[in-house]
Amino acid sequence: MSPHPVSGRGVGLVGILGWTQDELLGTTCNCDANDEVWRSDEGYLSDKASLPMREVRLGDTRDMPMEMAFHTIGKLFCTGQKTMDPVLESCAALKEAGFVESRRYIIDPDGPGQGLSQFEVYCDMASDPLTGITVVSHNSGHRMRVAPCEEKGCYRKELQYEADLPQLHALTQVSRSCQQYVKLDCRHTRFVQSGWGWWVSWDGQKMLDWGGAERNSGSCACGMTGTCFGMGRLCNCDSNDHVWRMDEGFLRDKNSLPVKAVHFGDTKDAPLEMAFHTVGKLTCKGKISSTSPSILTQA
Repeated sequence: MSPHPVSGRGVGLVGILGWTQDELLGTTCNCDANDEVWRSDEGYLSDKASLPMREVRLGDTRDMPMEMAFHTIGKLFCTGQKTMDPVLESCAALKEAGFVESRRYIIDPDGPGQGLSQFEVYCDMASDPLTGITVVSHNSGHRMRVAPCEEKGCYRKELQYEADLPQLHALTQVSRSCQQYVKLDCRHTRFVQSGWGWWVSWDGQKMLDWGGAERNSGSCACGMTGTCFGMGRLCNCDSNDHVWRMDEGFLRDKNSLPVKAVHFGDTKDAPLEMAFHTVGKLTCKGKISSTSPSILTQA
């Protein structure tokens, strides 16, 4: 805080810290009396977001000695210490500890002083009333075109996350559930069922499934429900025809997440053969009980 007395005679207080005359309407300032009596206004500014004061501006002091003013600006004083957020293993743990504001926090999934460093994430504390959701972004979250190439998996896009993959794997292991949205828009291509496309797990394993399907099932979501286009198809994007099709869904095998990379092929003959992929953010929610067996291992 800093004291800021102003005394004057025959003046109007037109500006302190950028205040305007309009902003002073409806307020009470002695130095707005504009009469022949010496008056004063003083007090402390305590809005720390605005401090320290950069400058003070006054006016209406031209007709001396009738109009006069003197100002005093004190020292800046700051007291106390800002409370620091605790570093817990996930957003779920933070919400459990009473932190309910959705914003960025520091987390440390394997615990303070252990092998992996803490890192910053966004915590969604509003979407689920029961728990916090840890949201981790990467550098390829928008819809991206698959570059033209012909061979199986010849196109590769590796994702760069806000934290290292072992750190994110540790997050998945202390969370009750994790998921990551994936989508492929395609025309005249082959995909998972025929082995032309796949994704790579956090530890480098080739995964032959897509969002909404079981792990390494060679299938997409429509293959699990029998709703793919064409007899015997397990993915719409294995139709290899002239119609724009789509496979999408959530990957939920948390032991394989996050997605390290995606691979596609059979897109060389553009514009006939084309594909676009989308990989969403990693989200984890809930909390594994501290009494559960630990499975925090590094590859």
